[in-house]
Amino acid sequence: MNSFDAIKNELTNLAGEGALFTLETPADISHGDYATNITLVLSKEKGVSPKVLAEGFVSVLEGSLKEKGIVSKVEIAGPGFI
Repeated sequence: MNSFDAIKNELTNLAGEGALFTLETPADISHGDYATNITLVLSKEKGVSPKVLAEGFVSVLEGSLKEKGIVSKVEIAGPGFI
């Protein structure tokens, strides 16, 4: 499994099946290797700010994806992009 698919699987596990979020490779490399709007999408459903949701997601993603050697770090950008 490539890193894109591994990240998408982890995000789907966090969001639940059927969640409509994007995972993309930004055109501007300074925005990272991958970016997702998952917290912006789920914040309305969960009634929590995207930033707060992102903080929880980042710790989970860093733990699982770093352990597997897929990423070196996971960061929050802007209003809640990861």
